[in-house]
Amino acid sequence: MGVDENKDIRIMKLIFLGIAFVLSSILMAQENGDLETAKLPSKQYKPIAGMGSSEASLLVQTGNGALRIDIPEIKGRYFTKDKFAYRTKILANYQNDKSTIDMGQGDMIRKITESSFQIVPGFEKHSSGTVRMSPYWGIELPVGIAKYNYSMSNSIDGQSYTKEGNFNAQTKGSFNIGIGVLGGIDYYIANNIFIGAEVSVGYLFSEYGDREVTYSSPTVKGKKTTPLGRNRNLDFISSNGLRLGIVF
Repeated sequence: MGVDENKDIRIMKLIFLGIAFVLSSILMAQENGDLETAKLPSKQYKPIAGMGSSEASLLVQTGNGALRIDIPEIKGRYFTKDKFAYRTKILANYQNDKSTIDMGQGDMIRKITESSFQIVPGFEKHSSGTVRMSPYWGIELPVGIAKYNYSMSNSIDGQSYTKEGNFNAQTKGSFNIGIGVLGGIDYYIANNIFIGAEVSVGYLFSEYGDREVTYSSPTVKGKKTTPLGRNRNLDFISSNGLRLGIVF
């Protein structure tokens, strides 16, 4: 992922959060006005102790290609108190690509497999908000792993053509762990159905693991391992978009 793409994702997250807070102000004023005018008891939309919910984040991306809607994460939570819930998010990704490259002397078959998995436990503390709106803050602890494999036939360097050659590069031991502070808003559009927005900022430690390369041909064979390093940063630590959820 390039610098420009990271910047675009950060801007998108801030836009989502800004929209959510603007909508919350408008809807809060509207609900307060409706209640004062009607003088009727408010209806219960929000979950209470003993209830749970599940939800999915929707991330709309356009970029330079066709419009695409991704579901980068799902989340479940359980309310042990009326305004307190334990939560767990799961983020998973798998990509498998196979292509043929015509080099004139012969074809090279390229295979790329990439996968990642992250589990993020935490808790939420909700504020009073309004009848339909529930702002909250919380803490989360992301833990994840990732794998990457690149192979090429008729090559020993993964780029140029070598007859009967084989090249394989795989990443081992890649993981990340961190802690973050989150904030968000749920708005209940109907009983047991809500939409919302959330942002999470925190400290993330990433270990990129080792890149192990093996190559062979009728005349040469070799193997080498390269450490890819690590990174520590304070940043957005999870993918965030608009969320749609149900209460049960």
